[in-house]
Amino acid sequence: MEFVLPHSQTTHGELCAHYSQFYCFVNLKIDLAQSRRKGKDSDKNRFKELVRPLYKQLNWFSLSYTDRDSEGCCTRQRVLYEVNGQRKGLSPEKYLEKVSDFRGYNKRLIYIKTRYEPLICKNIITGLGFGQTFTGFISILGDHHAEFGYLFPSGDQIIREFKSENIEDILTFDWFKWNIMCEEQPWICQLDSDESVDSNESDPNSQRRRLI
Repeated sequence: MEFVLPHSQTTHGELCAHYSQFYCFVNLKIDLAQSRRKGKDSDKNRFKELVRPLYKQLNWFSLSYTDRDSEGCCTRQRVLYEVNGQRKGLSPEKYLEKVSDFRGYNKRLIYIKTRYEPLICKNIITGLGFGQTFTGFISILGDHHAEFGYLFPSGDQIIREFKSENIEDILTFDWFKWNIMCEEQPWICQLDSDESVDSNESDPNSQRRRLI
């Protein structure tokens, strides 16, 4: 899962800021075929029908100027379904199901995108990606200086800082979900409300959710 944070320094960040103060979901990349299903001519229109009433709840806004007049839907979403869903053997319903799966299982931090801000000597996180493939190290894309901290701005006005030596341990998908996603979309974390208090206390990830 790939996300962009709202900011004014890049095209995608500026477009994201038009829709959200917290984050924009931009892509669920699927590399391998999921089934032998053959695509249908009606798939893309069917996907548009499915995603139209849900895209705002998913913060899945099209970061393209072509969709700005239509409130961020649905040209880009249809293209992403064709590439990552239809061509990989997924029906419109199955791909949307995967896009809506915000459980932390098999979602490790793969990369962060940054820009360096010389006025404060800090790296600003502008995007990040989570996935199943883990190479043993986090890719840091964009201009950055590893000796300085990484700032994570968000719409709640709290500036959180990560250090390069522990960023992969703290900036987990679970942390991102509870501290960023659910601030704007509380229903995502309400899906976890059935967990018992005891299980939450025994889960090390749950104990880290609001450390920062």
